[in-house]
Amino acid sequence: MITLVAIPFSFILLTYAAKHRMEIKLKTKNYPDVDLSEVKVSIQLCTYNEEDFILQTIYSILDQPLFNEYRKNIEFVLIDSYSTDNTVELARPYVDRVIYAPRGIFTSRNLGAKQTDADIIVGIDAAEIYPEGWLNLLLRHFSDPQVVAVTGAKISPHINLIHLIGNIWLSDILTNHIWGDNYAVRRNIFLLSGGWREDINQFSFKETFQEEYDFFNRLKQYGKVIKDLEAVAYDIRTRFACIFDPEELKAYCEQIRRGERF
Repeated sequence: MITLVAIPFSFILLTYAAKHRMEIKLKTKNYPDVDLSEVKVSIQLCTYNEEDFILQTIYSILDQPLFNEYRKNIEFVLIDSYSTDNTVELARPYVDRVIYAPRGIFTSRNLGAKQTDADIIVGIDAAEIYPEGWLNLLLRHFSDPQVVAVTGAKISPHINLIHLIGNIWLSDILTNHIWGDNYAVRRNIFLLSGGWREDINQFSFKETFQEEYDFFNRLKQYGKVIKDLEAVAYDIRTRFACIFDPEELKAYCEQIRRGERF
């Protein structure tokens, strides 16, 4: 078990410095202009029983300056796996359409990609907050025709220091994988690559996390895959937190362990 005593203070400072550098463009609202006049984008939100978090996520998308500037070019789609709570009812007034998909996060994402004619698909999930300017940072790279996909970074604000260090270094900085809830990909390349694998246990954290690494490498066969650490999303309810068994996520973590959630 790692303890704070075992972590050098200099490394703790380095972690916070890295976090500050990742967030600075968003916090200072110094994000670039992006021209979507000739591009169609589909923002796709996959859900299953997310009534407690869905509106926070939706509002953060509706507040994106790029979303509002190019509203005619951007569709907002909910892909729901037959939620038994009020997820769809809460989301429906704010999205352009609702697609129903069998349970399985990769099944949902693949179905969404097949049911749009957009040039670029943006993948998001509930229980994420996407700060103002995030969409600009994520999509700025597609002006380069060789770029086929971009994945942002994630930071979980409500976690302890040990978890934060693992989050920043192991999940964001030192590894290459596609964050399934913070990425954009050219639709034609998504389909050409075969999309996300559905022949794995989509309720296994280990197998789904491995697929994020594998998907990154499959996409690299078709062009540049950019890892943009400045395109930060905030994970307000993360599976990683279940390692520490926080009381406020007890019910959620139990559902994860029983294989009842994405």
